[in-house]
Amino acid sequence: MSFEAPLFLALLGLALPVVVAFLVKRRHPTLVVPSTLRWRMLSVARHRSRRLRNLRRWLALAACLGALAALALASARPLGEGAGETLYVVVDVSPSMGDAQRGPLSDAIARVRGIASSMGARDRVALIAAGPTPERLLAPTRDAAQVRAAA
Repeated sequence: MSFEAPLFLALLGLALPVVVAFLVKRRHPTLVVPSTLRWRMLSVARHRSRRLRNLRRWLALAACLGALAALALASARPLGEGAGETLYVVVDVSPSMGDAQRGPLSDAIARVRGIASSMGARDRVALIAAGPTPERLLAPTRDAAQVRAAA
């Protein structure tokens, strides 16, 4: 799998501080009680809820790491095997653009040929000449050679 912005995968490096923050033991304040009966009741209640508390902490850690991974992957914008893109290239062929050998029109033709070389397997390109009367030079096609020839 490739990514459009793979630098954002560095956000996954934040997982280490998150894990460390969850694993560090919290210090509880000392509780002074005047009676041992109260202390025994408190310790029984703590023992019963310890498992549930640990489960909550592990679930919270898993949720934080999952959210961090989702954020990093979404920011990196994975490039899947989608349907591709259809690009309509409109080239101005009016007299103000000059001729095909020099001037802005030659730059536009070179640009179209560059687009043809960077086409993906599922991308399609169509060419339209915008002159006094617009004309479709090439219907949407996946063939880069046709795009280069039509330019």
